[in-house]
Amino acid sequence: MNNIYIVADYTIKDYAAGAEMVDDNISKGLGIEIIKPEDFEVDTACHYIISNATRLSGLKRRTLMHYGNYSIFEHDYKIHPTRQPHRYSGCVFPKHELINLDFYKRAKVVYLQSKDHLDCFLANGVEGNFINLSTSIWSTEELDYLKYISVMPPCNTHRFAIIGDTGPDKGQENAIAWCKANTLDYTVLPRLPKEQFYRELSYYPAFVYFPNVKESFCRLVVEARCIGMNVIAPKTFGAVKEDWYISGLHGIDLIEFLRSSSKKNLQLILDNLPCS
Repeated sequence: MNNIYIVADYTIKDYAAGAEMVDDNISKGLGIEIIKPEDFEVDTACHYIISNATRLSGLKRRTLMHYGNYSIFEHDYKIHPTRQPHRYSGCVFPKHELINLDFYKRAKVVYLQSKDHLDCFLANGVEGNFINLSTSIWSTEELDYLKYISVMPPCNTHRFAIIGDTGPDKGQENAIAWCKANTLDYTVLPRLPKEQFYRELSYYPAFVYFPNVKESFCRLVVEARCIGMNVIAPKTFGAVKEDWYISGLHGIDLIEFLRSSSKKNLQLILDNLPCS
C-alpha cells in the first residue's frame, strides 16, 4: 500500500515475539511495509502506523505530532518508563511519571488489544481516539496450523507444561513454584520454533503460565486454549476480560472466532487509513 508504513524497532526476522507477529500479520494482510525508526524521514504525504518504536527520535515524534499523519498500534504500556502498570496499585502510575501523553492524544487512532488494555489507559487519564480491537490479529496460516493441532490426540500424560524461558518476563520459576506447591508433576518445554513448540505443548492437558509482566492481550494463553488446553494463569493479561474468553470459548470454535475477528480488525485498520 503506497505511502502507508508500519514503524517498529524489530520485524519478525529479528525477533519473533507477539508484537512482531502481529505487525507482520498487519503488514502482509494489508500490504504495508514495515520500516525501522532510524530508516525514514517524516514525509507529510505518508501515514505511519507506530508500533513498538522506542528508537523513534524526539524530532520525528514532534514532527509527526505537528502534522498528525500517524496512528498507534499499542502493544503494551508506553505511558510510563517501566511499561509495568501491575507494579502500582490499581494499575495507576504516579501522574508525574507519565510520558508520551501528547503523542497518544494527537494520533489519528490508537489501537488497543483488549478492554483491560483500554481500561488501564483510561484509569491513567490518557486521552486519545482509542479503538479496542478485543483480540489480536492472526494469519490464516497460523490459525490453520492451530486447527490442525487441535484435533490431534494428546499424549497420555498428567504432567503440566511450563514454557522454558529463563528471561525475566515469562515467569518460568513462578510456574515451577506453583506446580511444586500443588504437588503437580510438570515438564519445562525447551525453546523451539513456534510450530514445533505448539505441537509439543499440545501433548499436555494443561499449561501453567505466571509471567512477571502485565500483558495487553497474551496470544500465548489464547493459542493454548485454541489447541484445547486448560490454562492456569493469573488474571493479569488482557484477554481475560473479553466476553468471548469469559464464556470459555476454546478449540475449533475459538479458532474460527479468531479467524473472523482478525479479518474484521484488518478491515477496521484499513477503514481508518487516510487512503480509505
